[in-house]
Amino acid sequence: MTFAKKMQATGFYHSKETSMKTVMRHHNTWMGDPVRAMLAVNQNNMIKRDNLLENAIKTGAQLREGLNDMAKEFPEWVKDVRGRGTCLSFSVENEA
Repeated sequence: MTFAKKMQATGFYHSKETSMKTVMRHHNTWMGDPVRAMLAVNQNNMIKRDNLLENAIKTGAQLREGLNDMAKEFPEWVKDVRGRGTCLSFSVENEA
């Protein structure tokens, strides 16, 4: 079994034919390997097929709007809303 940070911590359960011959052997991040390349192609196809980018943009805008509303209502708790899509963050600096 192999898990890695490539393509958002994708995992792959190996059959005997695709298993690594050396225990704990794993390709490095910048070299790639055939299994990760196949997974990347399929993941990219799913992103396009299911309109996941558009969905992230739409839901991210809703999330950001809600966080901005919270920042206006509770400026002592929610500050500096930032990010893109659904990858957003904010600062909390209350000493109460």
